[in-house]
Amino acid sequence: MITKSFKEWDSEEIEKTFGITRLWNTMPELNELLDLTGINTPQNEKYEELREWLYLNADAWNKDELKMFFIDPLLSMIKFYHLPYYKAFTQRTMRIKTDTVDSKGEVEFFVGVGFGFL
Repeated sequence: MITKSFKEWDSEEIEKTFGITRLWNTMPELNELLDLTGINTPQNEKYEELREWLYLNADAWNKDELKMFFIDPLLSMIKFYHLPYYKAFTQRTMRIKTDTVDSKGEVEFFVGVGFGFL
């Protein structure tokens, strides 16, 4: 049995152990949200401002600065709280336990989908 914290896993190990593959360009709603061409609204102006801010500063920001100056403002523009369908969580301890893996750690942010939140 593999026993280690989330911090000890890398993406290649996760894919191999759990038989999953990262999917690219498979979220049409997100792609539509980020496609700003030809649309001029206050919200899209904020998206563009955040995109430029990230482009100018990403290589200089540490983890906390990235969260504070980019991720938090971006996430605050999206309604991640719609019970019973989905809900956002931050700084939560999670555990994954299967027949072959026992791993736990603190997750910075995730969106839970389903009916188990009531």
